[in-house]
Amino acid sequence: MTKYLHIAHPDNFILPLCDFIIKSKELEDHKFLFFSNQIEDRNYPLNSVFYISSPIRKNLINNLILFYRLCNFSDVIIIHGPTAAIFFKIFPRFTKKLVWIIYGHELYSMIHGIKVKRGILIRDSTKFTLKRAKKHLTHIEGDSILANKILESKAVFHYSPIYLSNVVNTDAFAPTKIEKKIKILVGNSNSPNNDHHTIFNELKKFENNIEYILSPLSYGNDLVYKETVKKTGSYLFGDKFKTIENFMPINEYNKVLSDVDIVVFNHWRQEAMGVTLTLLSLGKIVYVNPNTTSYKSLKDRGFKIFDNNLLFLNGPTIQRDVLDNKSLLEKYYSKEMLIASLKSLKI
Repeated sequence: MTKYLHIAHPDNFILPLCDFIIKSKELEDHKFLFFSNQIEDRNYPLNSVFYISSPIRKNLINNLILFYRLCNFSDVIIIHGPTAAIFFKIFPRFTKKLVWIIYGHELYSMIHGIKVKRGILIRDSTKFTLKRAKKHLTHIEGDSILANKILESKAVFHYSPIYLSNVVNTDAFAPTKIEKKIKILVGNSNSPNNDHHTIFNELKKFENNIEYILSPLSYGNDLVYKETVKKTGSYLFGDKFKTIENFMPINEYNKVLSDVDIVVFNHWRQEAMGVTLTLLSLGKIVYVNPNTTSYKSLKDRGFKIFDNNLLFLNGPTIQRDVLDNKSLLEKYYSKEMLIASLKSLKI
C-alpha cells in the first residue's frame, strides 16, 4: 500500500483536509507533517500528525531527524505550496518522491521576481525543490503548464480538487434568470488584484439596468485600496453600491451570494477559485478575466463561464446558459473526485 506524507503549514485549507483524510475509511496511510506546533489540540490519532518544532533553528537537529524519518518512510511526499524547501535542499534524495500542490501565487512571485523576506537562500531553495517535483497536484492544468515553463521542469499534471473549499454542493443550483434590474457582485476581497475600478467604469454605462453592485471587502489587508474602492463605487453608483466589510458565517455569506444575479471578477491571475465554484454551484452567471489559467481550465472542461469583455460590450441583461455547470461540478468538484484523485496518486 502506498504511504503518503503531506507537508504543510496548518491553515484554514489544510486542517479541514487533514481531518477529512484521517477520518476517511477510503484514504489510508496518509500522514501529515505540519510546519508549526502552535495549533490547538485536535485529538488526531497516534502517529498520524507530526510537528516541526518552533523556533525551527533552535530545534533544528530534532526537526531534521523527524523530517528525514517521515520522508524516508513515505512513498509519495505531497508539499502544499512551496513548503519545506530548505529541508529538501539538505535531503535532495527525497525530491524523487515529490508532488507539489500548486497554489498559484508562488508562480507569479517567481515570474515577477518578488523578493522573499527571508532572503536569497529561501528563494533558491524553493526553485531547487519545486523544479524537481515529479507531479503537480492541482485542478488548474494551466498552472502546471506555467510551472513547468517557469522552472524548465517536466512534472506531470495530476487532477484533483485538492481542498474541501473546492468541493461544492449543487443542491441549491438554480440558474439565474435575468430580469430588467440586475444584482451584481464585483470582486471578492480588498486586494488590488481584483481591479474593481476597471469593472466599475465599464458597468457605469449600464447603470439604468443595475439594481445594486455588491463588493465584499472583508478579506485582505490593503486598507488603502479598500477605501479607494468604496469611494469610487459610491461616487459612480451612489446608493446602489454596497459593501461587505465584516466577516460573516459561511451560511450567511452563501445566502448573500445566492441573492445576486451575475458575478464579475477581473483578477489578472488565477485567484478566488473557492468562491467562483460556490457561485457556479448556485447557478450564477460568472464573468472573469479570459487571460487567467483558471478561465482556460474551466472552459476546456466545458464549464459555462464567460469572458468579461462580453459583459463590457453587451451589458448585464444578456441571458447566459449555465445549465451544464451542475453536472460538471458534480463530476470534477465532489468528495468522490477528491478521494479518487488522492487514491490514484502515484510516483
